[in-house]
Amino acid sequence: MDSLKNFNFKRKLEPESLQEFCDRWGLPVSWGYRYTRKTGKDRLPHIKAGKYIKIIPDEGDAWMLNRGRC
Repeated sequence: MDSLKNFNFKRKLEPESLQEFCDRWGLPVSWGYRYTRKTGKDRLPHIKAGKYIKIIPDEGDAWMLNRGRC
């Protein structure tokens, strides 16, 4: 449990911009926009607030890993 003391749980729950998410995964932002427009299970989970698109890191990372994008 000592290894969890330094883990930043808050960061995983705070929404990040689509740009930050794509930068973290080494993908172009155009890829992110394309997958937020898809429907069904191919759609990247996101929150849209007006013109802004936010990704919850835990949900986005799980989606990427389940799709074999790493």
